[in-house]
Amino acid sequence: MKKIAIILILACIGCSKEKQDKYFDPEDINSLNLETISNFWGEDGIKDTSYYMGMHFEDHPGFIKGVRLVGVNKAVWISLFDSQNNAVSAMEARQTDVACIIQNGNSNAVNGKWWYSKCTGTNIVFVNQWNIIIEIDYEYPDFEGIKNILYDTANEIAERVDKLSSVVE
Repeated sequence: MKKIAIILILACIGCSKEKQDKYFDPEDINSLNLETISNFWGEDGIKDTSYYMGMHFEDHPGFIKGVRLVGVNKAVWISLFDSQNNAVSAMEARQTDVACIIQNGNSNAVNGKWWYSKCTGTNIVFVNQWNIIIEIDYEYPDFEGIKNILYDTANEIAERVDKLSSVVE
């Protein structure tokens, strides 16, 4: 009986080592090529307003840096943290600290942990990918009319982040 218990414990230890998280290096931020997102920017003139981030998370512990690209009625924000836990913690704190209601994503439309907001005039999808919070904003009167664009854009950026991320050992 003791041998079986020891084997099970060792097997569980081996299983936990198989789960490996990833980390996105802040030095790779330009490699995301956010200005080339499929079917998002259209003919918008894109401006990099990262110098004036006014980042939602810059006072949160673990925030490293961010990028913000803005078009005519669209924006993409990338907020990098030192860990996935700090990224999710920052997003959960933001949920309770803003006028617009941010709800937890409740479908598989976006891969991973995600949130959305149907704010007056601006619709937003947020997604956590490793140590990053991705925010996609689109000024449009009806969430239903653009939700697939928001979901597709969030998934595309999250996939780019994943491909550029390294396994944490």
